[in-house]
Amino acid sequence: MRITFVIPSLVLTGGIRVVYEHSKRLIARGHRVALLAPALRPPALFGGSLPAWKRFLYEGWLGGTRDALDAYGLRGAVAWFDPANPRGVPHADVVIATAWETAEWVAAMPASAGVKYYLVQGYEAWTEDITERVDRTWKLPLRKMVVAGWLERLARERFGETVWARIPSGVDCERFRPPPARPDSARSVGMIYEPAPWKGAKDGMAAMWSMHRADPTIRFVLCGRYRLRESPPPGTRYVNNPRQAYLPEVYRSCDIFLSPSLTEGFSLVTLEAMACGCALIATSVGEVPEMGRPGEEYIMVPPGDSESLAREALALLREPARRRAIAAAGLALARRYSWERATGLLERALEGAGV
Repeated sequence: MRITFVIPSLVLTGGIRVVYEHSKRLIARGHRVALLAPALRPPALFGGSLPAWKRFLYEGWLGGTRDALDAYGLRGAVAWFDPANPRGVPHADVVIATAWETAEWVAAMPASAGVKYYLVQGYEAWTEDITERVDRTWKLPLRKMVVAGWLERLARERFGETVWARIPSGVDCERFRPPPARPDSARSVGMIYEPAPWKGAKDGMAAMWSMHRADPTIRFVLCGRYRLRESPPPGTRYVNNPRQAYLPEVYRSCDIFLSPSLTEGFSLVTLEAMACGCALIATSVGEVPEMGRPGEEYIMVPPGDSESLAREALALLREPARRRAIAAAGLALARRYSWERATGLLERALEGAGV
């Protein structure tokens, strides 16, 4: 098949990584894949706004986008288009929207772009000013595919829509795997730092400070694409914008990993942390409540509750046998979420076989 994924940018968010994982495997299965992104043009040399220049430089040069494309073998798959001219897009068998704004673009594309799908990866009404437009995308005449059960229920119960297929995200357990051994004296707690309010970084940072006050010997590891906007506990290691090849090492350097999000579609962080042998403490959002067995394979806490994050992490650090048991069960859980299986489900859906 000729398959076009329409993406909002090349910045490597979790949603873009999902597209890259599927694209790499679809190409390996013999399909022709294009990644269609809005044309990246430099702002006016004189008069261009500072935010516009920052976006241009970050997406085009400084944000690790080229490293990511090379890591997935997708540099040659990128094509550019003008969202204001949706008729000038390549012919394909299927075209897939991957975020709410891309759903608007795909809906306006001609029939020659292919059968129209929408891979829904979350409820993206991040701010009130876009909520109405986001909600309208759920009603567009696109075949909806969702990454999590809660999104399937949202489609049915709130928007009266039928879901074409459910395609859970996965993890590459060849790439994300545990270290050879962890000492019982392990004292390292990690977290992905993302300043968007719904990612819960402030709660995670507050939890780290609570842990530090309770036990100053705990080591903390943060990893993210942006400069830190809050001060972490003393001695915290911050890995800024790591190359894709190094990301598993960040997880492996941690014994416990926090996922403090206030909302998620299907968090890749949860699977990757467990696949690297971390004991996971995650908020009860997205797929987490039904991903596995909370309390046995991972610890689940309410969103927005930094004290519960801190309390559960401290308890695991004080009980190494329990921490090891949860980490081992989490590793087994992560291994059940295969990208090969996920891409197989996507391939079947694109061939016309819905749920």
